[in-house]
Amino acid sequence: MFPIPDNELSIPQIADYWAREIRPPASPAELQILLEKAWWRGELVGAGVFRLTLLRGFHQICRSEFVFLTDEEPMLLEECSDGGRLVDPRPRVPIPPSPPEAWTDAECAPAYKVIAEDWGGTNISEEVMATFAPMLGAQQLTRDEFLQWIATRGYYRPTFWGNNGDAGSRVVPVSPNAAGAAQVTLRRATTVEIDYAITAVYHDAEADRVKPPNLKELVPLVKSKLRTDYRDATYQRIQECAGTDSHRRRRRPAGRTVASDRRRRDE
Repeated sequence: MFPIPDNELSIPQIADYWAREIRPPASPAELQILLEKAWWRGELVGAGVFRLTLLRGFHQICRSEFVFLTDEEPMLLEECSDGGRLVDPRPRVPIPPSPPEAWTDAECAPAYKVIAEDWGGTNISEEVMATFAPMLGAQQLTRDEFLQWIATRGYYRPTFWGNNGDAGSRVVPVSPNAAGAAQVTLRRATTVEIDYAITAVYHDAEADRVKPPNLKELVPLVKSKLRTDYRDATYQRIQECAGTDSHRRRRRPAGRTVASDRRRRDE
């Protein structure tokens, strides 16, 4: 049975195997939370859902569970009759002021840090944990990524998964910003992920007050967005997604240029 021959395991599977030999002892549930916290911090990446998707989900359906704050919004405290103030125990999650579809992974790093600190604690309800548990539970980590993280954190190296030089393993950076990472495995992006990246590109163009990219110009910009989350898509797939009405309306109609639009305004 051991070492495990698979090159990838889910976070719950890793926690279960690891709990059988870690010293001092820890339960699978405790180790799963430990691994999930590391994922939120960006120390583990894996394959499956990514942090930006979950953060957008929190913002959309868990507004009562978190206090989402931008730099432009002051934190409101409820004043008591005795002159004191009630402190809201909910996690205070800093978010960018832009629409959620335009958020980037780098901009949301402070939010990830807050969620990682509170993940599995009393400040995040069991309902939230249960709602998003299936997505995190399906996250797949490679042997090398896990063992590299074990070494970085200084944990005793478990034996259930063999050595990081076993056949079938591949180099994976410990975090998205790991220095000197020579090889990264890019996963195929889903339609939703491509759609988010396209929306973010057009939002950037509007914010910078520049011409929205046409289909040819759009593809490399979208691929760059996707690769910040270890995702990729073909030129054809990106152009197919960009051909929907919602994205087509944000581009200039064929034949129109900045100069021609200016002439129309001047007439």
